[in-house]
Amino acid sequence: MLLQPATVQNIKISGILEICENGILTLQAGKNEAIVVEKTGILLFNGGDAPIFENDQVRVVVKSGGMIRIDYSLARLSQNLAGNESAGRFYYEDAAIFHWNTEQAFTTRDQTYFPNACDTIIPIFRVGKNQPWVGANAPTTINGLFEATGNVNWQYAGNKIFRNGITGSGHITQSSHTGQFQCGPFFITGQLAILSGPGSLNLNHKGLTVAANTCLTGDKTFYGGPLILTGTLDALDHTLELKGDLIIETGGLFKGQGSTLLFSGNQSQQIKGSQQLQAWNITVTNPMGIFVPGNLAVNNLLTMAGGNIYNEGYILEVGNESKNPGVLQHLSGTVTGAMKRHFAERKTDSLFFPIGSASSHNPAALVFEGTPAAGSITARFITEIPDDYYGNLPFMADGVFLNNLSGKGFWQLDASDQSSLGTFCIYLDARSFPGIIDPELVRILSRMAGEKNWQLEGYYNGYPGNHIFSQAGIKKLSQFSLASDTQFNPLPIQLLSLAAYRVTGEVAVQWSTASEINNDFFTVERSSDTFISETLAMVKGAGFSNQLIHYQVIDRSPLPGLSYYRLKQTDFNGNFSYSKWIAVKTPDPVNALAALANCQLGNCRLIITGNSNLPLQIMISDLNGKSLLEKNLPPSYNASVMIPPDFSAHHILLYRVSNGKEIITGKVLNY
Repeated sequence: MLLQPATVQNIKISGILEICENGILTLQAGKNEAIVVEKTGILLFNGGDAPIFENDQVRVVVKSGGMIRIDYSLARLSQNLAGNESAGRFYYEDAAIFHWNTEQAFTTRDQTYFPNACDTIIPIFRVGKNQPWVGANAPTTINGLFEATGNVNWQYAGNKIFRNGITGSGHITQSSHTGQFQCGPFFITGQLAILSGPGSLNLNHKGLTVAANTCLTGDKTFYGGPLILTGTLDALDHTLELKGDLIIETGGLFKGQGSTLLFSGNQSQQIKGSQQLQAWNITVTNPMGIFVPGNLAVNNLLTMAGGNIYNEGYILEVGNESKNPGVLQHLSGTVTGAMKRHFAERKTDSLFFPIGSASSHNPAALVFEGTPAAGSITARFITEIPDDYYGNLPFMADGVFLNNLSGKGFWQLDASDQSSLGTFCIYLDARSFPGIIDPELVRILSRMAGEKNWQLEGYYNGYPGNHIFSQAGIKKLSQFSLASDTQFNPLPIQLLSLAAYRVTGEVAVQWSTASEINNDFFTVERSSDTFISETLAMVKGAGFSNQLIHYQVIDRSPLPGLSYYRLKQTDFNGNFSYSKWIAVKTPDPVNALAALANCQLGNCRLIITGNSNLPLQIMISDLNGKSLLEKNLPPSYNASVMIPPDFSAHHILLYRVSNGKEIITGKVLNY
């Protein structure tokens, strides 16, 4: 214990040397380093001040396992003993420890800790007690491993760089406060880095970017903002639990045989990559679902225990080959795009596909009557009804008059090799279909993709109940739809055509029906992007009809540029279905209403232009269409609306601007 100033040279610390009040060391040069903190040795500051160096040749070396520990509140000791001012004087070897064991914030502005540590030397910066706030508007770099055994709340906009990763039992928070207290992005940049420890990472919308090779050496939970990979994250055999998004950019890679990605947030999440994404196991428990705007391969186990997987236009693949066909555990949720499943040779007796749309759960299942050879099947539920949908109807089949198909949609299943399937029974789930009164008179029809005519292949397999229909003795996968007689099963309307035409500055939307059963009314909707729609008109339906009926609605103030129209058909019992979108392009008027979202340094502003003498109505909403902000502005050629920083939890926002004559919509990438 040092209670007063002392001059030393060539000392080794293998136990504890405690510097107390008034204790200051003056370090002289000798044959070796002035102070060497050996393995298990501790140089403890419980008072006093930083050492005085007699000349530039004097230095302090902290060996692997050795420690310099600060137990009292003197912030400058952090920069003196491990930060910028330690350069050339304090040398921390691999696994040497600088232990900040006080609630006083350590110095962060333009600080580089362990400035003498090269890429292969990884010292440890340990925070032993809670840090209610720490950080600066300038960067903080830790050239080592950041270990938090207390909770650390990082604030202010400067980048926070943890070269060799983050570990510990403490919870680390990237402050999402508004204004100057909002924390800047986290980075892991070292070629040798880890993520470990039971402590969670609580991120804001700036997130954590893993820019180099990082290993997950234990289960880890991320709350809030995105985990962004521009380097490789190897999860080994651990679980990475995400409450926010996973974004894999060019050069990024997520891997780990035996690892699990768990999406467990309570707001919609996203897994996004610049190329096809792969994971060993994925579990989805988020009731709001996850968005996957790209192909995704789950090599081993996909567990769906809550929420949909929104992958319209892309393929979700389970397994990667017949020798590793993968496993699906399904408790709830729908795959809204395509789903591909593999099966092993002579080992598979059935396959289940929990497919459907965003508003409809319509699974399909195959039960093989023999033992198929190895292969794969891709299944999807299609809601956009093609022009030739009704093909060769009506006709008699299996003693049932079939004159209508379901307007809700149809199933398409494609095999890698049709000859490998043998004979099978197909089950189609139509519990979300309206208008089925007598299910015993519903049949499953099939046709090959690209063909017009439907046929009844195989034989009726009976009605298993609960609006699940089956057909046995099938040998080929193709398109499948439900057919019946409208007299007994008034399936939704038979829409013959839908078109939109530009006529002298207006748009005419026209459609025709061959039959209508239980049809209350039509709603004509329009959109600038097919994402946000508005009601253009409502037209009374015919109720019950077996005659050809033509309808028309005129859009007298069409949207400028490319716009889209669709029909929503609603039954008397409230069930509804949509047509596909059709596009129309109208000329852009001079000085048309326009909007641009400008996001810089965490501040987002919607800039609106257009020569208008009309007041403006602005709405900002989330991806689910929930309004977050509504504002009215007076007539103006230029206007702007600040998007509140507390909306930062929503990485993608939607805007709608209207002046009563024109409406424009778009997205705000709120990163």
